[in-house]
Amino acid sequence: MIFPSSRVCLRPLLSDCNFKIGGKVIEFVSSYSHLGHVVTDSLDDGPGISKTQDDFIGQVNSVLCDFRQLPSIVKYRLFSSYCTSFYGSELWHLSNAKLVNFGITWRKSVRKIWNLPNTAHCNLLPLLCGCLPFHDEICRRFLNFVYKCMFSAVDVVRSVAHYAVTYGRNHSPLGRNLLFCMNRYKCSLCDIFRPNISRIDGFIVKRVSNYSTVSSLQQANFLRECVMVRDGLLTLPNWFSVSDTDVIIDCLCCD
Repeated sequence: MIFPSSRVCLRPLLSDCNFKIGGKVIEFVSSYSHLGHVVTDSLDDGPGISKTQDDFIGQVNSVLCDFRQLPSIVKYRLFSSYCTSFYGSELWHLSNAKLVNFGITWRKSVRKIWNLPNTAHCNLLPLLCGCLPFHDEICRRFLNFVYKCMFSAVDVVRSVAHYAVTYGRNHSPLGRNLLFCMNRYKCSLCDIFRPNISRIDGFIVKRVSNYSTVSSLQQANFLRECVMVRDGLLTLPNWFSVSDTDVIIDCLCCD
């Protein structure tokens, strides 16, 4: 018997097979949804990422429409609570090009939530929100997922995770993503995994914060205060008008 050498050769062979349940032929499809995940015959995460992105856009539009009268800081809390579940993101291929488009969509949404100009600098947005950049947040979720698998009480889960990390590497989705994170943050396995899972969050935050300067942090804090003044949550001396605040916000976003 000759076995196919790759998944590309396997797909046409499977499409020619007839699988039956109860005498009924099961339809062959290139993709299907299972528990919210889009599973494809090519094992590509792109369709699943695109579906989650579409759901995200719908959720953001709902927040912007239903709560448009609320201050921006309140809208961001709603946005953070109801729009950022990113279901299934722990299993996404971190090198997938679709994540770049998703990151762009996330930044556009944050600008709308805070009512900032479209030209607001990308590096200011996470600092303004007090969160990680989009791609780093997905990496954080993945690392937490792998940690839980590696130290799971279930022997099968623990064994599969250890094999993927130790031996599978690029041939395993878990191992491949772990190598991506090690390269992204210039670290080793020992740097990431410690007995306390909360250290992973601190590790990611520390690595990302190294790229932030004191001036950019101060700029983001000042921008947040100006937004609160614009929204009526803070007050300034009478010689500042709302239009003056808008000018300051534009300058801070684009400087």
